Amino acid sequence: MMTALRSSRLPRIALATVVAVMTLVLVANAVQSISVPNISAVSYALAPGANSPDITLASGTLVLVMADCTTPFRRGVAQVTMQRTSVAPLFLQWVGLSSPAGPAVVGDWFPGGVSPHIVWVDFAHQVELRVVPGSTSAIDVQSLIPAGGPVATGQVKLMW
Repeated sequence: MMTALRSSRLPRIALATVVAVMTLVLVANAVQSISVPNISAVSYALAPGANSPDITLASGTLVLVMADCTTPFRRGVAQVTMQRTSVAPLFLQWVGLSSPAGPAVVGDWFPGGVSPHIVWVDFAHQVELRVVPGSTSAIDVQSLIPAGGPVATGQVKLMW
């Protein structure tokens, strides 16, 4: 009687072992990894007609660029998602939203040469984010405020 009882428990123990192993394998493969993005912030205070220092974009990955202008009566925000290619032909491409006073969807690609306008950062459309002249890897903020006007202040944040 004891051997019959033991032999009927053996398949149950084996089945329970298989279920436990399968559960552990599934749980181990279901772990989700979350990476923290890289963030860079550049503040600017530009006299009329001045440019910010160059901001070099990460290569071969998407970069979210958010910019604001905090100058009174010129405030605004803009954002673009940019990509800098890492292999030839080298270029920048972007799509995003320009600041109010006629907000617009913007997008383009740039293989180098004359610096193109990317997006307006302020309400008055006199502070712009642009590609650095002759570059395929860097952007800057340019103040087009006329001489005698206020200093353009704000921040550019990059996430990748």
